[in-house]
Amino acid sequence: MPSIEEIFDDPVVPSPSPSAPPPPPPPSLVEPPTEASLQALLTRVGSSNTPLSLLPPDLLLLISSFTHDIPARTRSLGFLILAQLNSSTSPSSTEDGKALGDAFAPKVEKLLLETKSEELEKALSFLSALLQSAQGAGISILLRPGFMDNLFDLTDLYPSSTSSSKGSNLIPLALADLISQASNTKPGRTALSSSSWIAWLERQTSRTDDPALRATAAVALTKLSRGGGSAEDVLAAAEGGDAGAEKLEEDESEKGRRDLKLASMMKEIVTSHRPSTTPASPSSTILSAVEGLAFTSLRGPIKELLANDKLFLQKLFSLVPPPPTSRSFTNPISISDAPPPPSSSSSTVTPPSLAYGIAAIISNLVSYRPQLTAEQAQLDRLRRMTTAAKKAKSPNGMEVPDQDPLDDDRRVRMRVKKVLEAGGVPVLVSLSRSESRAVRDVVGRCFLALVEVRDDRGLVIQQGGAKALLSLIHSSISTPTSSSKPTQLPSPTVVPDALLPSLQALSKLTITTSPFALFGLNPSSSADAVRPIALLLLHEESSLLQKFEALMALTNLASLGPELADRIALAEEGKVVRKTEELMLEDNKMVKRAATELVCNLLSSDRVFEAFSGEESTTSSTGAILPAPPPPYNPTTTTSESKPETKTASSPAASKLHILLALSNTYDLPTRLASSACLATLTSSPIACSLLLSRPGGKGKVFELILDLFKPVVDEEDEEAIEEGIEGEVDVGLVHRGALVLRNVLGNLGGEKGVKEAGREAGGKKVLEGLVEGKGKVGGGEVEELVRECLSLLG
Repeated sequence: MPSIEEIFDDPVVPSPSPSAPPPPPPPSLVEPPTEASLQALLTRVGSSNTPLSLLPPDLLLLISSFTHDIPARTRSLGFLILAQLNSSTSPSSTEDGKALGDAFAPKVEKLLLETKSEELEKALSFLSALLQSAQGAGISILLRPGFMDNLFDLTDLYPSSTSSSKGSNLIPLALADLISQASNTKPGRTALSSSSWIAWLERQTSRTDDPALRATAAVALTKLSRGGGSAEDVLAAAEGGDAGAEKLEEDESEKGRRDLKLASMMKEIVTSHRPSTTPASPSSTILSAVEGLAFTSLRGPIKELLANDKLFLQKLFSLVPPPPTSRSFTNPISISDAPPPPSSSSSTVTPPSLAYGIAAIISNLVSYRPQLTAEQAQLDRLRRMTTAAKKAKSPNGMEVPDQDPLDDDRRVRMRVKKVLEAGGVPVLVSLSRSESRAVRDVVGRCFLALVEVRDDRGLVIQQGGAKALLSLIHSSISTPTSSSKPTQLPSPTVVPDALLPSLQALSKLTITTSPFALFGLNPSSSADAVRPIALLLLHEESSLLQKFEALMALTNLASLGPELADRIALAEEGKVVRKTEELMLEDNKMVKRAATELVCNLLSSDRVFEAFSGEESTTSSTGAILPAPPPPYNPTTTTSESKPETKTASSPAASKLHILLALSNTYDLPTRLASSACLATLTSSPIACSLLLSRPGGKGKVFELILDLFKPVVDEEDEEAIEEGIEGEVDVGLVHRGALVLRNVLGNLGGEKGVKEAGREAGGKKVLEGLVEGKGKVGGGEVEELVRECLSLLG
């Protein structure tokens, strides 16, 4: 029988002269793969103009780098070489993988004709690695004529994983792993969808004497079921009416039962697992079981199966080393503190494949159904009406629901509670430190689900969730540099969409929790949350709900004082404030209200006050306001405070003031309170008063709108009262704000011609006297004194 070296053609070299010594054999033909030899090959591939022109010894070296006895670090170099080879081909070749597949196919096919198990393992393990690094290349080899037949012949040659022949027990395991990797692609699932492969895999899942093979085969079966029916099956079902629909329903039901059986088996593997002394190197059995559960836990019944087994959750979570001791509030984490880089040799690092699987399982258990807008919901209904086959009927004649009832909010809420009780938050805190962006993205989705219910947020914060989110966000949007200081974060347009759940989770926590409890007692520590939340507000793909929650979170931060308000005003070169102004005009009532409330809190910043009041900037050390265009922070300046008339109604500040005045007269009481509070603050400036009265329609119209704040409030939900003009009760809060605005306007501009007259003509005296004379309408005290002062100023 020829050896592995004899399988490959010798490189073509000139015939040596009779007097010359024979050339020494290439070291790669006689030595097993090592870190040094693979590092040298990686260097040659990276520097070559024709990286696919590998010599046979190099092909042998690479093909031999993925067997079970090769150290993990050496195998990782092999993966790097495959990735380098794949990226060096043209985009079209990379997609279909033909060029790279053709380079390896002859050698792999020769290996499969061998009977030595060691050589067969090299072929199978290499193909598995190729499918992970260059799917197109791996699939192109599998689809070569006769290749799948040769693969299936191995199931007869090696029917048992416990054969007495040396190494023969590795072939079924390597074959099952190859099927599992190939099943990640649609062409691979199609090629493996025959009943022969399914039957072989099902037999392997029944082998209790080989847990690794059993788990790997279960994963492969699970992935094969994810592809659904073939195009021909779907077409036949559509043309077959009720019979076709029932056939598809039966197939899906059968897949569900099989997945439940496989999930139960893999759950038992995890539950019976004994903690390893080297958690950074979990067994292949555990890796396969976790991977399989990550797939099968997409089904509602399996979610319930896993969530209701507390021992399983505890065993699963024990696979992740605990997070480091969290910092106290007196030493809070900062977003500028990069997360400690995990070391590959550290026992506290979870391997990326295991980390992703555990995070995916948690995500499947706790994720709520996506919230659709009215338009999205309507489109979804139309899609289901036009594309779905006739709905199956249950035995009692009721229609089968389109959505799994096990995924309704009540059931998800119960699963969230079980995950929290089993210690899910510390696990996510540990996983948030992963170097893998994919893992961090899934962790962000998990945190978003865990903080959906307000009552759960305290536990998430207590166990380090908020600090983990800040660290996760920082590591996902910053760019490494040799500088000791963190680099400038990118603009919102390059923030990955997958980071939005993490940003939203942080916003939810900031809305309902004191920033001091979240980020520390020092107010400057809360500034670290401004940028992430600003990114959520400004991101092009963020939903209206996400923008609303970002507004609410920034409002809470701005309430801490002028320093935080100024930080928000400067965020993203003033884009946050400009976006907030846009959202003040949003049709959605809640978003409009949140934007107005944020502006109200931001007015403690001198920059924002000056931009909205029209005053000239006098506090900036550079003499500059926030940049324009658009021009919210480029107000027209005046040469003298004694001449506010140089400001015109077309100035940016005038537009802002008139928008606030309009919002103070909507039917939404909280919006009226926020906008009138803004006006009460801004009209302390004579310039703002002048701009306010410059509204088109004249001074009288402005006074009419101000005086509306003193009148009874009608409940916006009471449509009958609105239509019939039925009056309610005056709101003391509105009266207080209205009195401040009126006093400021009359006090600052009362001496100007026509101002007091316009107020009296608008009915000011009658409205104010009615409040003072009416018993208990304003409750006396400070508010009544303000109303009397306004009467006096009105004359």
